[in-house]
Amino acid sequence: MIWKFFIKCNKRSYGYRQLNSGKIIKTIAILKHRIEERFPQANLIQVCDELLNIAQESQEKIIWIEKPNYIVRFIMSFLFICLLFFSLHYFPIIEMPKKSWQLNEFVQSLDAITGVFIALFFLVYFFISFENRLKRERAIEALHELRAISHVIDMHQLTKDPSKFIILNNNTFIDMIEPTQSSPKLMMNPKSLIRYLHYCTELLSLTGKIAALYGQKLEDATIIRNINDIEELTTSLSQKIWQKIIILKGSV
Repeated sequence: MIWKFFIKCNKRSYGYRQLNSGKIIKTIAILKHRIEERFPQANLIQVCDELLNIAQESQEKIIWIEKPNYIVRFIMSFLFICLLFFSLHYFPIIEMPKKSWQLNEFVQSLDAITGVFIALFFLVYFFISFENRLKRERAIEALHELRAISHVIDMHQLTKDPSKFIILNNNTFIDMIEPTQSSPKLMMNPKSLIRYLHYCTELLSLTGKIAALYGQKLEDATIIRNINDIEELTTSLSQKIWQKIIILKGSV
C-alpha cells in the first residue's frame, strides 16, 4: 500500500513537468476534426493527418530510445572482451629496456605503450557510446521530418495574403489588383481566414512540442541543438502568420 501511494504521489508531482506524448497525439487528432468540420475540402486536413502519423511514430521511437538495447550491448560487450583479450595477449611483446641508461629504447617503449593506451581508450569509448549514437541518429532523422513538415504547413498559408484585399463592412473582399489567370483564389471570408490561419499556428506549435519530446528522453547536445532550431523555425513561421491575423482583425 505504501509503495502504491508513493507512485501515485510521484505521478502527481511530475505529471505537469514533462510533455505527454499521448496527450499531444490526442490534441492533434482533435485539431484534425476541427479542421474537417470547418474546412472539409482543405488540403490542410491531409497535413494535419501527416503530423498525427509523425506524432504516433515519434511515440514509438521515443519508447525505443528510452529502452536499453540489450542486443547492441551484448554485441559491444563481446567485441570489447575480444579486444581486451587481444590486447593482453600481445601487450607483453612490448618490453621495457633492462638498463635504465638506455634512454632511446626507453622513449621508444614508452611511446609504443602510450599509443596502445590511446588506441584502447578510443576503442572503449566507441563501444560504450555506440548505443547512444545509434539512438541519436534515429532521433535526428525524426527531427528532420518535423523540420520538413513545418515548411509544408507554411506552404499552405503562403497564398493566404489579406493585404492584397480591401475588406468591406459586409465582410466581402474586393481585390485591389486585377487578378491574372495564375493568381491564387481566396474563397474565404475574413472570419474563416482568421480561423484557418489559427489552425496553421496550432499545427506549428504542436510540431515544436513533438520535437521537444526527444529532448526529454535523450540528453544529447546535438539533439537539443536540433530541437532548438525547430522551435526557432516554428516560432518565426508563426510570427509571420500572426501578422496576417492582426491585419485581418483590424479590418473586420
